[in-house]
Amino acid sequence: MTDKDKRYQKEQYIIGRKIADEVVLVPIRDNVAGLNRSWVLNDIGGYIWRLIDGRRDAGQMRDAITKEFGVTPKRAEKDLVYFLRQLERLNLIRRI
Repeated sequence: MTDKDKRYQKEQYIIGRKIADEVVLVPIRDNVAGLNRSWVLNDIGGYIWRLIDGRRDAGQMRDAITKEFGVTPKRAEKDLVYFLRQLERLNLIRRI
């Protein structure tokens, strides 16, 4: 993993809430919810979202995913890198 030492932080204007079995991400700006745009994460996406705390690096997140979901490190890494890049592209997280 080329980015295993990278750490990520959620953008301050994104609020994540667990609703039933999904995590819903909603942008909040000027105390008004961006209801015209939100994202719904599945179990694994929600788990990764909870891992993004600015303290864990990508390698630690990969290891946690491997343990939690019983997948190979290679599979966890591939999915994690893809997901983190998508979150970055959407400006929901940033590297620190």
